Amino acid sequence: KTVERQHVVSSKMTDQDVIGVSEEDGHFQVVILYVRKGYLMGTRSYLFKDRAASCSDILEAFVKQYYARGIFMPKEILLSHPLEDLSGIGDWLSGLAGKKVHIRYPQRGEKKRLVRLALKNAENLLERILEAGFEEDLLARLQGVLGLSNKPRIIEGLDISNLQGGMAVGSVVSFVEGRPHRGGYRSYRIAAVDGIDDYGMMGELVDRRLKRGELPDVFVVDGGKGHLNVVKQAVDRYAQKAGAENGPPVTYEGEILIPGVLSIAKPEALRQETADKIYIPGRKNPLALKSGDPLLLLIMHIRDEAHRRAISHHHRLRKKGLTRSDLDGIPGVGPKRKQRLLRHFNGFEGVSRASVTALQEVPGISHTLAESIAAFFEGTRSLSP
Repeated sequence: KTVERQHVVSSKMTDQDVIGVSEEDGHFQVVILYVRKGYLMGTRSYLFKDRAASCSDILEAFVKQYYARGIFMPKEILLSHPLEDLSGIGDWLSGLAGKKVHIRYPQRGEKKRLVRLALKNAENLLERILEAGFEEDLLARLQGVLGLSNKPRIIEGLDISNLQGGMAVGSVVSFVEGRPHRGGYRSYRIAAVDGIDDYGMMGELVDRRLKRGELPDVFVVDGGKGHLNVVKQAVDRYAQKAGAENGPPVTYEGEILIPGVLSIAKPEALRQETADKIYIPGRKNPLALKSGDPLLLLIMHIRDEAHRRAISHHHRLRKKGLTRSDLDGIPGVGPKRKQRLLRHFNGFEGVSRASVTALQEVPGISHTLAESIAAFFEGTRSLSP
């Protein structure tokens, strides 16, 4: 029975997201109920397919991917299944939101009733989908979108992380048959590019990855058409060089076996965009995929995993090198402001973890300067789940 919009479902005057997941024959249906001040304001649903996963696995991956996009974070998130690291994920969500976010697996009472409501909606929706014979092979769809000769079994995500051009790192994450393959993860220190040159850094990352051989079927890069062109040019150079040095490249039905390329860019608020955009070579406009499209969610998952890998590696490198003196490298932070910051937050560690709002409480720290300080320390925050 479909839940009625703007129906009173809770006596608690609070904001909640209630997430239920149902499974049948390797298909997982996720339903989110948006409860605001006790009223059910709407729902969203997402369908996944993974015969090797459990409901808890799908729920954990979904929560990390969904809230990492920077969308509204309610005070409380209720789940239909337990997660192994519930407190750790709660801390991560709180860090993203800049406020305390409670994530719970309720066992009784009104919260348990809300979870049952989400779960029942997920079960009913999945039953209707399966009865209609819905079956979608995401990798086959991706093959058609990119015009590949065969189904893309191995996909790799690429991303760059740096601080104003310094201490730049590149990450490569590998997905096999749509699932993360940790053995294929790699991190690189960017060495040949100086200053703020995101395209140059991405070009170096791709060139070094191509030299390793054993290439994927598809590269997914975080960025727009500019990043897409950089990666495509690197792949084309690789193919030409392979043909010149080793004779004709290995082919499949007359086509060179080189990786396909696509890029994914976040929606632009000024253009009132609601879904991430997918760019592919030879096409001027992005693909028109709806925000809940399973193919788009898969590509977003790969992009987000590459981003978390890059941020995490950058975090480790910076944590080794950052000291109190690094405050001197922030434009606008002189000796007096430095001392005020250290006194207010009881040392360097407190400054490095402070939010923009907290930083503004220090005398002499404007909103603009607070944003600059927070951005400086972004790589040292707990951004990876």
